[in-house]
This record gives sequence, structure tokens and C-alpha cells, in this order.
Amino acid sequence: MQRLWRQGLPPRVREVVWPIAIGNVLRITPELFEIHKQRAVDARKAQETASNVLITLTDAPPTRGREQSTTCIPF
Repeated sequence: MQRLWRQGLPPRVREVVWPIAIGNVLRITPELFEIHKQRAVDARKAQETASNVLITLTDAPPTRGREQSTTCIPF
């Protein structure tokens, strides 16, 4: 099984074996994945738009919210 796993599994086998091997504790459906993927894309676009605007804040230190983490996620 280990050898087959490392060589790659055929698509028909993969769709059966992967859920058993890694599980889906969060019960993420393809639709839910697409919703959150689109939110990440929107957050990245908003971040790019915001970075094009120069704003000077004198009192507040810069903070990094969860939206900043989307730059680490490759699509």
C-alpha cells in the first residue's frame, strides 16, 4: 500500500482511499470549499486595492489580521 501511495493512486482509487486516509472531520463539502476559496480571493483583492492607497496613521500601530494570511496561500 505504501509503495502504491508514493507512486500515485489512480483517480478511481483516490476518490475512495483519500477520505479514509485523511478523513473529513470538519465535513467540508465542495460547495463550502468554493465559498471559502472565493472569500480568500476577495480578501486578497481587497488587500491589493488597499495597498495601492497611501494612508498615514499616527496613533495606531500597524496590525495584521487574518486577512493578511491570505498572501501565504497559493492558488
